[in-house]
Amino acid sequence: MPLLAILLGLALMVPCSAATPQDEARAREILQRVSAEADRFWRAARDVFARETLVQRARKPPPRFRRRGAGNQTGNDSGQYISREIVSEYTFGVLAESPGSLYEFRQVLAVDGRPTVSAETARQTLAIGMRSGDDRVKRAMLDRFRQQGLPGGATDFGQMILMFTGAQLGRLEFAIGEEAWAGPDRALVLAYREKPGHESFTIFQGRHAMRQPLQGTLWVRRQDSVPLRITMISRHQEDERLRVHEATVDYAPSAFGLVLPVSVVHRDTADGILLMENRFVYEEYRKFTADSEVKFDVQ
Repeated sequence: MPLLAILLGLALMVPCSAATPQDEARAREILQRVSAEADRFWRAARDVFARETLVQRARKPPPRFRRRGAGNQTGNDSGQYISREIVSEYTFGVLAESPGSLYEFRQVLAVDGRPTVSAETARQTLAIGMRSGDDRVKRAMLDRFRQQGLPGGATDFGQMILMFTGAQLGRLEFAIGEEAWAGPDRALVLAYREKPGHESFTIFQGRHAMRQPLQGTLWVRRQDSVPLRITMISRHQEDERLRVHEATVDYAPSAFGLVLPVSVVHRDTADGILLMENRFVYEEYRKFTADSEVKFDVQ
């Protein structure tokens, strides 16, 4: 079911202001479990790394110059897309200057099928960089990934579960909706939205940054409330067009005692036209050891 249809359906079924006492009690029980998983993610996600494959489709920009006789057409006339694939070793980490935020860090292995470094070299570099207390080392890792030339590449979706830590729950409103299937699991779906004044999604237009409110859905496994999927959607007007960002992050329990992302799909559209789609897949989760030498434990 499309994300927008789910959101509209949830809003019609159980408005946040009209929840029954039973709904509120069930929501509190679910959110207690989800916040425990989110807090565990915050503590332990920095100890693991994975193989990430990103496939991006981006709409080609319109030509700067037009041939004579092309008429007054505007916009992206060709409707053509450019595809890229980047494979990286991937993990989470913090910067000393912002210890309350978790970031995604990568060491690129291959670009469009062409290897850049060996897997062992990438893992060693990633591990050493994460152990460094120098933010310049970590920022250099972030910059190297940006230099791959991905237009408007979206990152930092893997830690979306941190929206539901105990400290963050007060920023959100919730409504319980229907059950649905998330892969092989039966899930209960909750709608969420940010309260006014707590907008967290940042849109950059030139030199200006705008905070946008988020809303979406939280999918939890029916029998134990383990989070399985988080979606988000944000809308804003840009140059008289409706710009929409949507993302879906799927999680799964791991052998390391916490849920970890297994896939992310992010789409950016303008008036219903797809401008960009980013698909991330995460495999082969491993754990950094505490030994002085860089070693890796396989899940």
